[in-house]
Amino acid sequence: MIPFIREKDSVPLLNHLKIFVKLPPAFPQEFKYLDLAFVSQTASGSITTRIEPLLSEDGTREAILLDFDFAKEKDLHIRDIENYIDESHRHTKEMFEQIITDSYRKYLKGETI
Repeated sequence: MIPFIREKDSVPLLNHLKIFVKLPPAFPQEFKYLDLAFVSQTASGSITTRIEPLLSEDGTREAILLDFDFAKEKDLHIRDIENYIDESHRHTKEMFEQIITDSYRKYLKGETI
């Protein structure tokens, strides 16, 4: 969950994530709401990524849901479950590290408000 405050009534996606949605010029690039889901292939499976804004129950706060799910698809053996979990964590950590902006990384480290 990435907390955010709207800018000009839009989700400030690029302040937090390095994700670009290229649309024809007729489409404004400021999004009031954006719900993305995509599946990327890896050497041994796939990783599903979801990005969408969420509103708190009381309606006072918003956050961007950033969700990664890794699925092992080849050479599955129950005895290797710990290795699968480690592999999943490596993939999702790498995705997270590469998708967040430097300014959000500073926020996570407590270097900015």
